[in-house]
Amino acid sequence: MNRKGFTLIEFLISLSLLLIIVLAGFEFFGQARALFFKLKEAEESEEAALAALDKIRIDLARGGRGLAVPIGMGLLEAVRADPERLTVLSSEGSYGLREDLAQGGTRAALESADGLKKGSEICVFDPDKGEVRRVLSVEGECLTLSTPLEHSYSRETAGIVAVERTSFFLDREDAVIRRQVNSSPAQPLLEDAGTFLFSYDRPRNLAGIAFTLASHKEKTYELCIFPKNAGLSPVR
Repeated sequence: MNRKGFTLIEFLISLSLLLIIVLAGFEFFGQARALFFKLKEAEESEEAALAALDKIRIDLARGGRGLAVPIGMGLLEAVRADPERLTVLSSEGSYGLREDLAQGGTRAALESADGLKKGSEICVFDPDKGEVRRVLSVEGECLTLSTPLEHSYSRETAGIVAVERTSFFLDREDAVIRRQVNSSPAQPLLEDAGTFLFSYDRPRNLAGIAFTLASHKEKTYELCIFPKNAGLSPVR
């Protein structure tokens, strides 16, 4: 009686073919998985870059807000592009005086000092003059200024604005674009940053931003904006 079945050679050949198919399947799965994560990483980097660009756009659009008089007097600049840092100024709030301010004085009594603290930057001004000072301390509704005032001010015509100073710079060591508000620690705005270029054309009141990612240097993210608040403050 003849029995039909696989010979040992046929079995080994079948096993080898099955092993090749399984290994090919694993290789295909591995490549597909790597491609998926690569595309996912690229999409996340794109979203992070666009979010950073939008945040810078919002801050630039606020440049000069509430500071029309100090900017017009040349006391402050709405936007400033230094070699390493882009700085945008806006107002954190305005305050009324409770008493006149004397020349050479370092004390200012306000109607309210809400939001002011040690280290706050303020601008004191009236229609004819003004100056910028740091707050040394806050006691109730009274401020102690870092340096004496150069002029005297009447409570009827003078005012005080708190200045918010927002700056952006490239931390080359960590490849991160950072955003800093006043004297607080600089926070990461965009990681994996390759380059960060910026400019501000003061006569035309036009700010420009351009940056690339270290992992995708072939694409440049750009922004050009007209800070309208700064445009409403003609320098005297």
